[in-house]
Amino acid sequence: MLPIQIAELEQDKRDLERQVNELKAKCEQIEKRAAEQRQVEEKKHQDEIQFLKRNNQQLKCHVDAVIAHSFRLVTHIEELLQRGLFSSGWAFTNSTGAPKTLHLNVIHGLLKMQIEIDYC
Repeated sequence: MLPIQIAELEQDKRDLERQVNELKAKCEQIEKRAAEQRQVEEKKHQDEIQFLKRNNQQLKCHVDAVIAHSFRLVTHIEELLQRGLFSSGWAFTNSTGAPKTLHLNVIHGLLKMQIEIDYC
C-alpha cells in the first residue's frame, strides 16, 4: 500500500508543479502586457505634452504678433493725429475753417491692415 501512496503523491506533486509553471507563465504574460500598455500610455502622454508645448508656443507667437500689430496701428493713428489729418474729436476743417470730410479709406485701411503671423 505504501508504494501506491508514494506514486500518487509523486503524481500530485508533478501536477502541482505543472500548475505552478502554468501560473508563472500566465503571470509573466500579464506583467509583459501591462509593461507594454504602460509604455504605450507613457508615449501617448509624452506626445500630448509635446503637442501642447508646440501649440502654446504658437499661441504665444500669435499673441505677440497681435500686440505688435496693435502697437503699430496705435502709433500710426497717433502720427496721423499729430499731422492733423484728422482729430480725435472727429471735427474736420480745412485751412479756411470749412468742414472737410475725412477720407474713410484712410480709417478703413488702418483697420484692415494685414499682419503676417510667423508661427514659431
